[in-house]
Amino acid sequence: MKILVIDDKEMHRESARETLADHELTIASSFDEAIELMKENVDEEKVKRLLKEAGFEEEPHYLKASKEVRKAYWQTKDQAEKESTPPFPFDAVLTDLQMPMSRKTLRPEAYNYGELVPYGFVLALRAALRGAKFVAVATDTDHHLGAMSASLDHLRDVFEISGAKVLFLHAQFVTDILKDAPCQSCKGTGILRGETCWICEGAKILPEQKVYERKDWGQVLRELIQ
Repeated sequence: MKILVIDDKEMHRESARETLADHELTIASSFDEAIELMKENVDEEKVKRLLKEAGFEEEPHYLKASKEVRKAYWQTKDQAEKESTPPFPFDAVLTDLQMPMSRKTLRPEAYNYGELVPYGFVLALRAALRGAKFVAVATDTDHHLGAMSASLDHLRDVFEISGAKVLFLHAQFVTDILKDAPCQSCKGTGILRGETCWICEGAKILPEQKVYERKDWGQVLRELIQ
């Protein structure tokens, strides 16, 4: 399956490479990059040729040509553009919910560096309208800590949008094993809730501990296509 994964965090992109290794994978790290990968690449020369074959050397003048001729031209052009646009290159698009704000089209005073925007909704709709068969928006934000993440609790059903199967969900995580790393419970301080950390017993590090941080994109895909 040809899959596009969109996420601004490297650890989640790394997880995509691991958990979707059996698929033909393309990865985007920003909203702008994803939009570029999903844009319609219309073959303008082919459009001109098809219009010419239909008898339209140029666009009819809005004052000189009749209403019927102008209507026929635009209908013909619309069909020509559809025939001149390659099929959408991805079977599935899996995207993060919130990503850093894009500079494009914004005035300097409107751009806030580091601000997160729920671009996932736009990317999901764009993918569905372009022809993806499967689309998922997967967030790693605790729904008790993020308003947009919490809102996904109300979108637990699978939706069909423009023929695509669409899912909004809280991503499950890959289990990683860290060795001789700072204790995740006390953040390597040896102190937890004002007392000696009972997880690492004050040692600050643990010889081995399970960590759940990276999205399991493979599981996201399985939930989507089941």
